[in-house]
Amino acid sequence: MNDVRNITELWGHGIADELRDSVHAIAEALPGEYRFVTVDLSYENRKKEDRTLYDEAVDSMRKTGIGFKYPTATIEESPNAIFRKLLKFSVIHRPVTTIPGIKTNLRGRSILISSASPLVARTTTPVR
Repeated sequence: MNDVRNITELWGHGIADELRDSVHAIAEALPGEYRFVTVDLSYENRKKEDRTLYDEAVDSMRKTGIGFKYPTATIEESPNAIFRKLLKFSVIHRPVTTIPGIKTNLRGRSILISSASPLVARTTTPVR
């Protein structure tokens, strides 16, 4: 008998569908059986459900022991900030390299390569 591993997935916006399809395809290729418990964190659903949606997501993550969050739109509130507060998480970002001369469409920002995720480049606002 195979054990089923439940995974909470927090669905969102933009490339969330494509990422979810990829994650599910990988799960199907892995040994074992995985079941995804989806919580819809789209802006429309967050607006309709209010804060109870976040409680549902946290409860699900506590039950499954795993939470996988897809990109979500930050409109009026930051889902990431709310989850950090509810789950008592913190953000640790250690920039390794700033690349001078790279222009972005965001004034006062530069491109950083993060040691936590060296293959991901992101724009950040300098601390003043």
